[in-house]
Amino acid sequence: MHGSWLESFARFIADVGPRPSRLHTLERKDNDGHYEPGNVVWATRKEQARNRRSNHLLTFRDQTLSIAEWEERLGMPPEVIKQRIKLGWTVERALSTPPGKKGSYFPRRPHICKSCGHDMGRSRVRAGMVRCNGCGIVFVLKRS
Repeated sequence: MHGSWLESFARFIADVGPRPSRLHTLERKDNDGHYEPGNVVWATRKEQARNRRSNHLLTFRDQTLSIAEWEERLGMPPEVIKQRIKLGWTVERALSTPPGKKGSYFPRRPHICKSCGHDMGRSRVRAGMVRCNGCGIVFVLKRS
């Protein structure tokens, strides 16, 4: 904490300003810096969580945002965005293809178990494999 702030609360308020709400706490602009004038701002937990170094930032249409911010802006589940990037999709394709469109996330055709005839749905074991919920046999999916 900056020395002048420890000596005077009035000096702290003069430098930082009053706390906007009970939801706000101090956040450092530069995490490597100290709690000192010019390096702190009031921020909510949500705002602070978005400024973490571990956040995955994506640039799309000249805007760089975290996956959580893209989720809010586009109404797309973050799991869909993460999976698409993990599968090698470009950022533009991952963020501009609406979820649920054919080939956008999971295959839509049913997978029928050859052993018991059960519709296996989306009970995936891992990419390219599916487990039957009826008999428990694991099948490798063929690409069409």
